[in-house]
Amino acid sequence: MSELNKPHHSALPMIISFADRLNAFTRTTLNKELDCYGFKFNQWRLIHAISSKSIYTPAKLADELMIERATVSRYLDQLEEKNCIQRSHNRLDRRVVDIQLTPTGEKIAQLGIELMDSAYKSVLIDLSTSENKNFVELIKKLTDNIPTPREQVSA
Repeated sequence: MSELNKPHHSALPMIISFADRLNAFTRTTLNKELDCYGFKFNQWRLIHAISSKSIYTPAKLADELMIERATVSRYLDQLEEKNCIQRSHNRLDRRVVDIQLTPTGEKIAQLGIELMDSAYKSVLIDLSTSENKNFVELIKKLTDNIPTPREQVSA
């Protein structure tokens, strides 16, 4: 048994603490920076998911971001009022609502990425180039192993 897997050497509390602190830091930083544009972190999360993950329906957004569908609808209403998204009924199934970013939404998506990148660089500043590369690769690998809530539900 490796040292890391022994109960008294568990890395899990440290990983959870890191994730919680990084999440709090990111939210605080982005809320402060986006406030002057009239946006909040949670609104940007939806814009980012639509932009980067090509998620085009409210149900998929809720699943990916692990938030209630009613909350997604409320945020989408706000983003539509700010001319960041357009909603339309799917041509093949009118029950499905498709979401598309407007040029304003694309600008906010890019702004948030730049702000996040700057915030993360300040956290990762003490890592060497190879440590940073390894860290990013490990995060990607670990993220791929975490199922979404929908995947966790047995059929």
